Amino acid sequence: KKKPSPQNRIWEKERRERLNKSFEDLQRLLPDHDPNATLTKIEILQKAIELIGKLQTKIKDLIDECHDPLKEHVHEQDNRLQKLLARNDELMGLLRKAKVAIPPCKYT
Repeated sequence: KKKPSPQNRIWEKERRERLNKSFEDLQRLLPDHDPNATLTKIEILQKAIELIGKLQTKIKDLIDECHDPLKEHVHEQDNRLQKLLARNDELMGLLRKAKVAIPPCKYT
């Protein structure tokens, strides 16, 4: 079996470090983040998906009932949510690329 080149090993190590850092960043964004708790990557993604769903519902409700001065704030929160969704998609893609099994999410 052919051994990976040193450059490939370095690239793979850096990719894993970026992936792990991204999960740490995502976990810190969760409202019930406990720095002493160890969550699996799947748990982090599932909690993020659940949070995003709740935020989407809250944003929709706020938009439906808010007054003009609040709409800018709601729009900013929606932008943050869209960034979280994009980050979540990116992390899911990295997991798939790394051939990490992702069980179905009960929150979607």
